[in-house]
Amino acid sequence: EMNAAIDISAQKLAEAGAEVVDFYLPESFGLYDPLTAMLMLTEGLVINLKDKGLQAGKALKPTSEVTQVRAKYYKLPRQFADLIPATYYLQSQRIRRQLRHTVDASMGGFDAILMATAAGEAPADPRTSGDPSLLVPWSFLGNPTISIPAATLSANNMPLGLQLVGPTMSDEHLLGVGAWCQDVLGVLDAPDLP
Repeated sequence: EMNAAIDISAQKLAEAGAEVVDFYLPESFGLYDPLTAMLMLTEGLVINLKDKGLQAGKALKPTSEVTQVRAKYYKLPRQFADLIPATYYLQSQRIRRQLRHTVDASMGGFDAILMATAAGEAPADPRTSGDPSLLVPWSFLGNPTISIPAATLSANNMPLGLQLVGPTMSDEHLLGVGAWCQDVLGVLDAPDLP
């Protein structure tokens, strides 16, 4: 359903004058996943979440609950973060920087990458914003993104989100691209909610 929504939206954009081509990220893009695990564990669980006062000030869950969520996502225990040598952390930052440059270079000549914001429709449960797995790489690398509605609704009459991704530091240009795309695709009526 999401792939069909991307195809329909891409076709409408092409009919309006956009040059739409298949885009393949560099092979090294797969490094973001282990790098994210390494850096989020050290930064999120060691630096930011050690201070209980900081947790309370940010209305964060207690460390034990956050640890369970992170450990489930990254399949690593919180104690592992305390064992990561500073040199590993610094090298991970260097690799992230190099990966950012490689990905930005691969986007040369493109205004944006058009992809799904999430694997499927918007969640009906107001307690969650949905699956962030297609957003994480771009947040990690620092690329600007915009989410706009696809040209179609899901079979359940729920919105399907399209994500436009630009090279780092192209925020203003990406806003213009996003505005044009949304003008072409139109704004969908609000779905009927229970």
